[in-house]
Amino acid sequence: MDKQQYRVIGMMSGTSLDGIDLVFALSYTINNGNMNLSAKTYQYSQDILELIFQMQNEATTFLLFKKAEIKYSLFVA
Repeated sequence: MDKQQYRVIGMMSGTSLDGIDLVFALSYTINNGNMNLSAKTYQYSQDILELIFQMQNEATTFLLFKKAEIKYSLFVA
């Protein structure tokens, strides 16, 4: 019987604002669906946290939104 292998990557950021969580899962369809997981949390920098809190506590301006979008995108990349 051929063994099918699936590779899955997941990414999320929860409401705790501690950082971005990444997981890599490797699973096989035989042997009762055994799965190997590898996970890591990347902490937000103080700069990113300050931008997130500014966006929560103030009327978000277009400029602040764009600044946050660029910084967050660079962080995630």
